[in-house]
Amino acid sequence: MGRFVGPGQIQTSGATGVTYLDLNLNAQSTPTGLVSVQPGEAWNFQLWYRDAVGGQTASSFTDAVAVTFQ
Repeated sequence: MGRFVGPGQIQTSGATGVTYLDLNLNAQSTPTGLVSVQPGEAWNFQLWYRDAVGGQTASSFTDAVAVTFQ
């Protein structure tokens, strides 16, 4: 499991609820350090976000997506 916490990787979606993040496929974060994505590998991504629910801050997750790289 890796986290995108580098410069520019923690974002706000603003009123649109949409964010974009360009990935460096030669330096993906893993628990043991950065690795290069290899063709044929399947990686799963999920967004952890904060939201206001009833005036209180809540922490939630999006549905995950699986990406197979070619």
